[in-house]
Amino acid sequence: MLKTGTMTATLTIRMDKRELAKIDRAAGKLSRTEWVRQVVRREISRPRGAGWAQHFKWLEKHGRVVQGHPDDELRALNR
Repeated sequence: MLKTGTMTATLTIRMDKRELAKIDRAAGKLSRTEWVRQVVRREISRPRGAGWAQHFKWLEKHGRVVQGHPDDELRALNR
């Protein structure tokens, strides 16, 4: 594992001004660069292969309504 600050790289992302404005709103008090760094770190630290079950558990934990797939509802109506 590398020590902090021993190696850096530059990542360039080209975006429309509208997309940058959305990032600025999401970042709030943070700078755009720091917000992007936090997003990247969070995604890298996320366990791989978590699967859909963990995804839906996370959604339910955060108060989001999880409904079945529309195809499932159509199948149920056709039975």
